[in-house]
Amino acid sequence: MRQLLITGITGNLGREIIKFIDLNQFQRIYLCGRRDIENLKIQTNSQIKIFSSFDLTDESVVKNLFESLIIERGDELFIIHLIGGYIGGKYFYEYSKEELVKMLNTNFITSFLITKYLVNYSEKLSGATIIFISSKLSLDYYPKRFIYAVSKNALNFLVRNLSKELSSTNITVNAIAPGIILTEENKKWLSEENFEKFVTPEEIVRIINSIFMNYRKITGNIILTGE
Repeated sequence: MRQLLITGITGNLGREIIKFIDLNQFQRIYLCGRRDIENLKIQTNSQIKIFSSFDLTDESVVKNLFESLIIERGDELFIIHLIGGYIGGKYFYEYSKEELVKMLNTNFITSFLITKYLVNYSEKLSGATIIFISSKLSLDYYPKRFIYAVSKNALNFLVRNLSKELSSTNITVNAIAPGIILTEENKKWLSEENFEKFVTPEEIVRIINSIFMNYRKITGNIILTGE
């Protein structure tokens, strides 16, 4: 049985990529979000389970989430981890420790915990893969993006190292590192004449689909896309 878990489904990106994912290719689907998930207008059925109002920076919550999954021997589990956050616009010395901790918790710790508890199911699953969302900003210097870039760079390091630590398992991990994603929220502050330069949620889903189709052979990659 093919199963799909999406975290952060009610976030800026999650609300849009769900429009382009073919849910029919999965027999069991778990959607996780912190806000009112009904706004997504998803046609729910017995195959779709909703988790709402939870904090994946809390290890006990992640543990409970995985214990709630109905996983049978031989299943495949596909995870799209969309939880993330952004703080920018200041030089590194202007950020507070609390802001740094918030970025690390949101962009790195949640990713670490999701992978940690997935490993517990590796012997039961016939295969599993996680796709994280990193950022182009984590790959080079961009002014006034310090703590965001640090947290996403930590995620990149996690992905590259997990691909080696998990090489003897049936779990693969990859991250997509877009520039600006052309979500409806981002369109509010972007110049319309520059829209074609940026990656769309639909293009992100095409990359996700490509990884899912070949997930047993693709791991440890930070896939750069968009400007």
